[in-house]
Amino acid sequence: MSNLKDYKLRFRLLVDSKDDLVMRWLWKYGIRDRYKEFLMPCLKACWLPRALIETQATNKEIQTAAADGVLWLEHQIDYLRKLGGLPDRNAPPVVVMGKLESKTTTTETATIPENPPDISDIETRLGAWG
Repeated sequence: MSNLKDYKLRFRLLVDSKDDLVMRWLWKYGIRDRYKEFLMPCLKACWLPRALIETQATNKEIQTAAADGVLWLEHQIDYLRKLGGLPDRNAPPVVVMGKLESKTTTTETATIPENPPDISDIETRLGAWG
């Protein structure tokens, strides 16, 4: 008997959308064989701390998962900055509310919400999340 558990995700995406483009690129470069490199780090960085909270993990476990997630995301941000030819992280933000900053506008500090986003209205074929 194996200690592995199967999960299958199915996406229905609009043809030629950005979501479709991402999935076609991942499929082309081996997501079937490399999901641990592509998908799991992203999911864990964004959602493991919240999942741990719901399992009543210790504060240390939650903090470690959050710190690991931040570190992974910072590496991804550095990679995206290099890929897009954007300034390094010590420069002022280049994106405010989803728009690239022009050199003539002022940069406002974004407010970061205290609570995680409400995902209770996200629906799947298996019912609502949350």
